[in-house]
Amino acid sequence: MNNNLYSNKRLSWIRAILALALVGWMALIYLKSNEPYQTQDIRPLLTEWFPAAAINYWLPHLEFNYSGQLITWKEPYAMLEFFLRKSAHVLEYALLTGLWFSNLQWTRFKYYSILLSPILAVLYAITDEWHQSFIAGRTGHAIDVAVDSIGCLIVIMLIWLFRSRRNINRGVKRS
Repeated sequence: MNNNLYSNKRLSWIRAILALALVGWMALIYLKSNEPYQTQDIRPLLTEWFPAAAINYWLPHLEFNYSGQLITWKEPYAMLEFFLRKSAHVLEYALLTGLWFSNLQWTRFKYYSILLSPILAVLYAITDEWHQSFIAGRTGHAIDVAVDSIGCLIVIMLIWLFRSRRNINRGVKRS
């Protein structure tokens, strides 16, 4: 009976830590979205760390419009920052989806968590972009929600692949 009590306390701690991680991560996203772009600008650091010739060599020589803004290899530090920022968005919402998934595993929605976790993360991305539209020096764009959704999809695909592989392995071991 003591082992069961210990196990229940341990599971309660795990649930609490996961819930705190989820709320903390959402709060961090909110706080970072509340900052004007100028305080998040990493181009001065990139200029300091990487010579322009190296960036021009490694960056693809392309130009495209992203939400009305020209992204071009002719401005290498701006382009590098663009790719780093969008990659950070993908990772940020991948982690948020993973945290939602982990937290939902402890609820009655466990069996729907593979669908609910990306939906909840994308809904948060939508509210985040809406929130940014009220911040001076920031803009909210639907295309940024699409970028965030890539992170959600990557995590869900990895979870699905892991589970599928685990189920296949279990089937092989039983034979």
